[in-house]
This record gives sequence, C-alpha cells and structure tokens, in this order.
Amino acid sequence: MESTNKNDQKRAHFIHAVEDFFNYLPQELYKQGRLLRNKLSIQFSETGKFEEILSREEDYPSLEFTTWLLDDFGFPEGKERRKLEPHLTLGNFFIFASIFTQNLIHSENLFFDREYIPLVNLLSQEADKHFAHIFSADSKFWEYHRNLWHAYADARLISWENYAGFPEVATEEMVIQRVDLLAPFQLVPIAVAILTGKENNLSKVVTLMGHLHTLRTILTDLTNLPMDLHKGKFTYPILYTYADLELPLSHFSTPEGMILAMRLARTFSKIARDCRKRIALCLAETANLDLVNLGVYFSSLETRINEQINHLPLNFDEASNVFRKNELDVKRIKPSATFVNNHLEKAIGMAKEYLLSDLSFRESWEVHRWGMVDKATVISRFPAGLIIETLCLSGHGLSDQVESFFSYTGENMFSYYDHKSLPHADSDTLGVLLRLYRYSVNKNTNREQLQIPLAWLRSSVEESGRIPVWINRANGIDLVENLPVRLLGEGCGSIEAKLLIGLCEYDWISYKDLIHKSAMQLLRRFLDQGIGITVNYPRPYCLWRINQLLDTLNTKPIEIELQDLIAEAMRIYPQYLAAEANSYRITPQQAAFMILACLDSPAEHRIDDRWVNVLLSNQRSNGSWYGEPLFFVPNQAAYTTWHSSHQLSTVFCYIAVKKFAGTVQ
Repeated sequence: MESTNKNDQKRAHFIHAVEDFFNYLPQELYKQGRLLRNKLSIQFSETGKFEEILSREEDYPSLEFTTWLLDDFGFPEGKERRKLEPHLTLGNFFIFASIFTQNLIHSENLFFDREYIPLVNLLSQEADKHFAHIFSADSKFWEYHRNLWHAYADARLISWENYAGFPEVATEEMVIQRVDLLAPFQLVPIAVAILTGKENNLSKVVTLMGHLHTLRTILTDLTNLPMDLHKGKFTYPILYTYADLELPLSHFSTPEGMILAMRLARTFSKIARDCRKRIALCLAETANLDLVNLGVYFSSLETRINEQINHLPLNFDEASNVFRKNELDVKRIKPSATFVNNHLEKAIGMAKEYLLSDLSFRESWEVHRWGMVDKATVISRFPAGLIIETLCLSGHGLSDQVESFFSYTGENMFSYYDHKSLPHADSDTLGVLLRLYRYSVNKNTNREQLQIPLAWLRSSVEESGRIPVWINRANGIDLVENLPVRLLGEGCGSIEAKLLIGLCEYDWISYKDLIHKSAMQLLRRFLDQGIGITVNYPRPYCLWRINQLLDTLNTKPIEIELQDLIAEAMRIYPQYLAAEANSYRITPQQAAFMILACLDSPAEHRIDDRWVNVLLSNQRSNGSWYGEPLFFVPNQAAYTTWHSSHQLSTVFCYIAVKKFAGTVQ
C-alpha cells in the first residue's frame, strides 16, 4: 500500500509539472499545446482524463520506466533520487510527446500540420532541459543522445512512402530500421545505467531495449494492419513481406493482395516465432541482470502478443494455392466497397449539404476594407463564380445563381471588384462567365452583355497570343516603350487555360483564330516551363486546368500544328504530374487538385488513394474543409497575398471525392 501511495504521489507531481508546461506556453504555442494535450488525453487514457494518461496496460510505460529501472538497478530512495527521478520521468514524457506529435504531422491528419513543428522542437528541447539538469555537457550520455536521435531521423525517412532514397527492393535493414522510430526511448535506461555505475551492463540494456522496441513495433503494426494496408504505409509486417519475397518497393499491392502475399510468405508465422524467441531471450536476460520490474513487463507483453498472434491467419493450404507474383495487383490500393460506401458517400453528402446551405457563397467573397480608389470597401464575388461553375460542372442546377452572377458582374462593368471606376477588367472573371454561359437561362441577354468584355479582350491580347490577367477597357494593350505592360506582374498560364476553355465552349467559330494563336503559345510555354507557367494559382490547379484545355481542344477541328503540340503536351503531362505527386506533404486542397488532374488525363494511372485518405481524414464536422490559399489578390502598399476560403476549398475537395467515388464504384 505504501508503494502504491508513493507511486500515486510521483504521478501527481509529474502531472502537475506537465500541466504547468502546457499552461504557460507562449500564446500561439499555447493553442497548439491545448489541442495536443486533449489529443493525448483521448488517445492514451481510459477515461479521457489527462491525469490518467499512459496508465493502461497497452500503453508504452513511459512514466513507470524510470521508477522500475531505478529500483531494478538498486538506486536507493532518498534526497538524490527525489532530485533525479522527476527529471528522468519528465524527459521521457517529453520525448514521447515530441515523437507522437511528429507522427501526427507525418500522417494524413492535417489538423496537426507543419505549423506544429515549433511545438515539436520545444517538446524535444524540454526533454533535453531535464536531462541537462542531470548530465554535464561532457557526459557520455550526450553521445548516446545524438546517435539515438540520428537513428530516429533515418527511420523517419524510411517511414515516408515517397522517400527518394528507397532501394528498388526492400531489405532486412529497412525492416530493422523501422524499430528505430522508438530509439530515443532508450535514453532513460541508458541514463539510469550511467547514474547507478552499471555502465558495464549498458550493451545488455541497449540490446534489451532493442528487443522491447521491436516487440512494441510489431504489436502496434499488427493492430493497425488493416488501416495501414488501405493507406499504403510501409510498416513492420509489410516491409518484412516485401523483403522476404523481394517485391519491388516502387509499387504497392491491394490490401487483399498484400494479405495473400503475407500468407504465402508465412509472414505471420515467422513474426510469431521471432516474437517468442525475443521474449524468451529478454526474460532470461532480465533474470540474469536481476531486473525484476522489467521482467514482469516482458511477461505481460508476451501475453498480449500471443493474444494478437492468435487472431492472425497463420495457416495456409499450399496445396490449393499456387503463388505467382504477377497475381499481386501492384497498381495501387483499391478501397473496398465498404470503404467507398461508408466513407466516400458520407463525405460527399456532408460536403454537398454544407455547400448548398448558403447559395450566396458569401464566405468566399474577397473583401477589402482598407479601400481602393476612393471607395472605403470593395468586394469581389469572383470566388463565388468559381464555386457556382464547379457545382454546375458536378450536375447541380444553379441557374438562379448563374443569372445573378451575370447581372452583378454586368452592373459593375465587368470589373473584378464592385467598383465601376477601375480602368481594368480581368480575364479570370471573363473566363468564369464564358464557362457559365452554357448553364444560363437568359442566353440572348447574356451573349449581348459578353460582347463588351470580349471586345476588350481582343484588343488586349498580345502579338504573341498571350492573354494578360488584366485587360484594359479603353485603350487595348498598355505599353511602355512599345513593350506590353502586365498589371500586377506576370500573366498566368492557369488563367489563360481557363479563358481558352471558356472561349471554346462559348463560341468556337467566332474565336477559333484567337484560340489557336493563344493555345499555341501557351502549350509551347507548358512544354518549356512545365507548371512554371502558373503565377496566380497553385501548381496542381494548373495541371488540372491544362488537362481540361487539352481535352476541350481535342474535341475541336484544330490545325495540324496545334494537334502536334497537344500530343506532345499529353506525352509529357504525366512527368509533370509525377514530380508534383512526390511532394513531401499534400494538403486536402492539393490532394483534390491532384485527383482532378489525374482523372480523365494521360496520367490517370498515377492516381493515389492516399490523396483520398487526406481528404477524408481532414473533413470538418460541418462537411467543409479548411480554406487554403488558391489565388493572388492585391493587398495594401502594392503587395499581393493569397485568398483562401472554406467554401472555395470545399467545393474542389467535394468534386474530387465525388469524381473519385465514381471511378471506384
């Protein structure tokens, strides 16, 4: 009873110290820290209470480890231990919190994104601060510290599925290296061995910890295996199978194919045998070193691992199954029908309800309250036009909203803002109007209106065929020393592509010469610069719009020269998309554009279901996705910034999930 009360007091002291850490963080980090604290409470306690964190049988014993090891290594109770023990326990906790937060950032859960990296650094520094209370700068401890964190960093690279350093075929080293994601947890056992003068046992302690971390990794990865297969993660049993069968790492099997491969390779039987062997070695070694508490923990771990293994498909009838590697589908992970029905359809329904709940799409409007040309507040409804276009494209009947957008834009003399006095209109708004024309009801009225900005457009197109973002209402092309001036910087290939799509749909016959000339120069630039042609919009968005343009032009009676450029653009398109797909981290909006850029394109085979996982795991409870930067807008003092909107990002995420669901079904 006395021992229990003492441990309860130690836990209370620890909880109080951690709460103080989270309570007194700087303001921005404080908000992130509260979310992390809440996440830890939910995920690592039975009741959701933070004071009970990491007290369950299945949790890694980060808090108990220090007490167990100090007892096992014979460190007596007293003043010195009361001074050291809190620092070791807190150091171990902050290592745990740092690694856990990095796992969240590394996963598709963008609620913990790269903005949490400063918090990760602070957590790691807090751990080091506690160790620095114990060890001087020249202590051997810091050499272990450096080596273990280096091992962790290497393992983190291996856990990144797009890592460029992957060998062609998985190796046993990669399987072993995955365990190093727990390497920093060896620091406390090493610290205790140094503090108790048992450095001669350090190699044995490190070996024990290596076995422990392998067993913990296997247990965790077996528990999460179904979801990891769907997400395409290279976890312990999956890497083990790849290495055993010498399968190429460049492709990933379907979940069903991977399970088949595991059974054929007897992966589960081999892992079970390896686990039992490791536990037997650990029990013998803990008995030899008289590490009683650690021995008890290994015994409990043996029970849990045996329970987990008993649920695995260990037996396989070789006589009725012939293994052929080409039977494993290595194209991409294909979600099951249940996955589609339970996740995609729900996400689509939630997003649809959110988008249609406010048909003014007011949240998306671009509002400038710092004023512009003697007007205190100016507003652009252009973002709402993009939303209306995308929803119409997806089959929603929004004729009232289409007509309202035409009327509003016409009343403001086709200015981007509700300010008739501005000297320039813009080709992006004109492009939206042209693409919305086919969904309009009052076609004659709208066609008559469109002749005004189309006349400005004709006079503003440069000799090369380039279409500027801003078109002059009065004088055609703005010139300085006979060179065309593009207001607010360069022209934008994404905007040009969208306008050309609109012209093709609106009136091919009347504008085919302009379309031909502009499309020729745009595609030449695309072949030369790739997605560097976009300025005002993100790269994946540009790819999607270029693919739409290629598809639209291919339906028209175009000249041979343009046909050849289209063919070459379609040939090189997958290369540009592949380069973008290898980005380290993809946000929901980027994932949406990547899906849209793949579907019905020369790069359709490049589509990755993990992009859908990014979308599904980051949809908010009201059906929306967080707004992400989409296009340039002017700001104070002649600067530009990015416009973002929940409604705008949501409509692209919505249409991407909807289109993807159509291909799966």
